[in-house]
Amino acid sequence: MLTDHSMSDPVMGKIQRTATIGIWLSTGAVAIALTVIFYFLATAFSDSDMLARELSAQLDLDPALTQLPTSHAVLAAALWLVMDVIGVVLLMTVRQLFVGIKTIGIFTPQSALQLRRIGWMLFALGPVSIILNALTGTLMKYWANPNSLSIEIALEDTDVYAIVIGLVIVAVAHIMVSAAQLSEDHKAIV
Repeated sequence: MLTDHSMSDPVMGKIQRTATIGIWLSTGAVAIALTVIFYFLATAFSDSDMLARELSAQLDLDPALTQLPTSHAVLAAALWLVMDVIGVVLLMTVRQLFVGIKTIGIFTPQSALQLRRIGWMLFALGPVSIILNALTGTLMKYWANPNSLSIEIALEDTDVYAIVIGLVIVAVAHIMVSAAQLSEDHKAIV
């Protein structure tokens, strides 16, 4: 359990409960994300036409693509799922952060490093989302009509939120590095 006794027991109890809830929620979210990834990959191989309709709806393609060869469906699903794979890695890092907070404490170099990784991954979600949506949409439009090649780049509000919040988390992680050093210095003095 936590070895830092500088905080009062009620605060430590709240931290322990919050970390436990975070571990369970992040584990459940990873399971859900892996299920979605499996579903899209299985659909790409088993029912590529359904995947074509699904991706057309997600990308607001007009006219919608109703049929795809399996190879195209697998490529489209792989591109589309990059965001989900980044999300799984992000959630696993969040889970590691909660486990570390529960077992070691908050102001540790490991927590700061994991928080920094979370911030940069969250920051990356915005640009990666923009690029992947544009690339997947362009391929789907080209497959629908090879004589008409166009690209649409859309900046959504969630992309901007991810970038800004990611940078805030990175800044907090830098502060946590200093806090972890102060905590270590305090322990050395005592």
